[in-house]
Amino acid sequence: MPRAEILDWERPQHYELAKRNAKVIIACRNDIKGEAVARSIKIKTGNPFVYCSHLDLGNQRSIREFVQDFLSKESALHVLINNAAYMGPRATTDDGYERTFGVNYLGHFYLTYLLQDRLKKCGPSRIINIASDAIKKGKLDFDDLPLRNYDIYGAYARSKASLGMFTIEAHRRWFDDTVVSYAVHPGYKTWSIDNKADIKHARSIDNNAVRWSSLCFTPRTDKMLIRIYFTPFNIRWSSLYFTP
Repeated sequence: MPRAEILDWERPQHYELAKRNAKVIIACRNDIKGEAVARSIKIKTGNPFVYCSHLDLGNQRSIREFVQDFLSKESALHVLINNAAYMGPRATTDDGYERTFGVNYLGHFYLTYLLQDRLKKCGPSRIINIASDAIKKGKLDFDDLPLRNYDIYGAYARSKASLGMFTIEAHRRWFDDTVVSYAVHPGYKTWSIDNKADIKHARSIDNNAVRWSSLCFTPRTDKMLIRIYFTPFNIRWSSLYFTP
């Protein structure tokens, strides 16, 4: 069985991915930290196919260089996990965009856009956008992309709402190429949720619809994410928003 090429940031489920013999590429801005995480995963799982590669989502040149390097070395991409996030004081990316919007949405969009042909070639493949409950409160004003009245939570909510809309658009554009897309809210307490919970919900975010369906997942959110990563190709799940 071919190994899946998976791009992600540092998260507990890396170990679960590696234990399932996935090839894990940790794309991150901090090379020292990323290399340390990769080594730790290799030791704990016995999977030698865990690597770190430099990527700064706040710099478009860095994104292009990462994609060029990835495409030159890797023949397959089955799962793309858009997971990085910025939430903090007003700042800008290296390209001049409001940083929360630039990293959390524009960087992920650009990365996915540049990798779309490889995702299509390796279909069925999947795009997993890490969301937040802030997705429900975010507002996107194209006449105010710099966000003149900046506040941290509003900026974060806007970026996550944009990522949610991108999840829908990715489904619309690439579904026929067997590329599915999900938005997943990972929960609060360090990627875990109430262990007593055994039912999770998926809500459609298409056109602000309020369509709920119950999905039975394991209690911990990281295991919920693992199931989404590895479940057999499921047409009905594409474009859904999964939340604890």
